[in-house]
Amino acid sequence: MNIIRSSFTPAIVALVLIATPQAQRGGRAPASPEGLAFRFVGPAVGNRVASIAGIPGDPYTYYAGAASGGIWKTTDGGLRWNPVSDSMPVAAIGALAVAPSDPNTIWAGTGEGWAIRDSDVMGNGVYLSTDSGKSWNHVGLDETGRIGTYQTTFVIPNLNKEDKRVPISSVVLSGQRVDLKNAIYNAAKAKDQEKEAMVNPLVQNGKKLIPSVTRVFSRGRDLYVYLQAYQPAAATAKPLVAFVSFYQGQTKVFETQPMAVTPAATNRLGTVPLSFSIGLNQLPAGQYDCQVTVLDPTETKGTFWQGQIMLVP
Repeated sequence: MNIIRSSFTPAIVALVLIATPQAQRGGRAPASPEGLAFRFVGPAVGNRVASIAGIPGDPYTYYAGAASGGIWKTTDGGLRWNPVSDSMPVAAIGALAVAPSDPNTIWAGTGEGWAIRDSDVMGNGVYLSTDSGKSWNHVGLDETGRIGTYQTTFVIPNLNKEDKRVPISSVVLSGQRVDLKNAIYNAAKAKDQEKEAMVNPLVQNGKKLIPSVTRVFSRGRDLYVYLQAYQPAAATAKPLVAFVSFYQGQTKVFETQPMAVTPAATNRLGTVPLSFSIGLNQLPAGQYDCQVTVLDPTETKGTFWQGQIMLVP
């Protein structure tokens, strides 16, 4: 298989601390963001990088998946990169993940997940390595075409034990919604699609929300926030109020309008779906703390969720 490698290689950059005169004299380097800068670490011939994965506790080992250049690995913090997926029949890597239980186990989803041009490269499913990338086995999902992320489990809390706060599910952040017929992991027949739409909370109005693992979002797209709140013991349905805020340090830089939602009277669990679509073009690029607030005005209780996100141009 011929692999076209572009001479335009934005690849990966790393955030490093610039040594100031004070640091060179043995003093403490400044902790402010002004003391940080980006530098190029490669791979120089890998083409556009679509995914990256590292090993917790190991600051030197990383895997980079290129949109049409395969998987590359460094064990020295980016000084040298080696191709590790030349045995695969596909070159487009859309998602990478290292198993938390075993750093030798690597999952690779093929096919570029970003449909940003007419000539994007398709894949043929998921590959698994159990020897740190030395060899790969094809493990299924042949017909997916594109795998752009690995989604984590959507968790529902124990509703019998949560009585001091408003119980909420996992919070899903996403920058992409796709038609169910084209959704990741979906190469099923129409009957299976209908079943998924009925039980999957991330499927609404025929579109599937694709959770973001990296939590890096483009300012040119909307940010989708989805979660569920619950009122299982309520005798009558009462509205919950929710909103999303963005902070930098202790400064609030943006907040959505509060949204009031009442669960359906026939819903036994009192499930309250909360969905936000937030335009990011009003915010400058940078790192933010995203906070989701859910309040129950009747019971005077609430709950909060926070997570870091990065906005890029």
